[in-house]
Amino acid sequence: MTAEPPSAVEKVLLVLDAVTTERRLSDICRATGLPLSTAHRILNELVAAGWVRQDHDRGYAPHTRLLGLAGRLINKGGHAELVRHAIQRLNEITGYTIHLGVRQGDQVLYTEKLDGQRAYQMRSYIGQAVHLHSTGMGKAILACLPEPEVTAIAARTGLPAMTPATITDPAGLMAHLAQIRARGWAWDDGENEQHTRCIAAAVLDDGGVPVAGISISGLEYDLSLDRAAEFAAPLLDAAEEIGRAFGAAGARP
Repeated sequence: MTAEPPSAVEKVLLVLDAVTTERRLSDICRATGLPLSTAHRILNELVAAGWVRQDHDRGYAPHTRLLGLAGRLINKGGHAELVRHAIQRLNEITGYTIHLGVRQGDQVLYTEKLDGQRAYQMRSYIGQAVHLHSTGMGKAILACLPEPEVTAIAARTGLPAMTPATITDPAGLMAHLAQIRARGWAWDDGENEQHTRCIAAAVLDDGGVPVAGISISGLEYDLSLDRAAEFAAPLLDAAEEIGRAFGAAGARP
């Protein structure tokens, strides 16, 4: 018996699902089984509606409407109160801005933000999508992934330079991730946004897969690397507490 072709709605859902892991039109067609013309038409409509974005080299990625929807769904989970409790306590201990982000394909989506008790505020916002290779929590997540998967992510994204300090060389990134695994937490020293510094840890699911990250952020004049390192213990404690709230086994790489 011949299988019925997917409906119009099913085709759109196939493309949305593929965009979370694939960037190229050819790869999206392969993942969905759709003809190139059909996938291209759906992608154009999704781009126009704000569900998908097209980057500088004509690759595709989730855009604000899709990422924002994912964040709202996550926040409705039964673990939300426990997660916020861990974030609140870390904020009180450090006095700096705390972010929680979940991995969405080759990006991290900020789902929680609690401003620090400083004279300034970070420009980040809930629903914002950032790169894995240029952020503290993104690198904490990468450090927990198998090397072939990191290599594939680097190839798909191209490791774009967000600032002059961004690691854009795959070999350099691999060496940096080895340092993170040895240290147990990650750091971002002006790599995603100039004059901004953070330390971060990953949250693992029950299978040991990194699904989220938590970070402490501040401006570089106010948050030295030595001072940031002093917050590593409560950061890792918060990551493990969030991991338990997610039903996870732990957080350290």
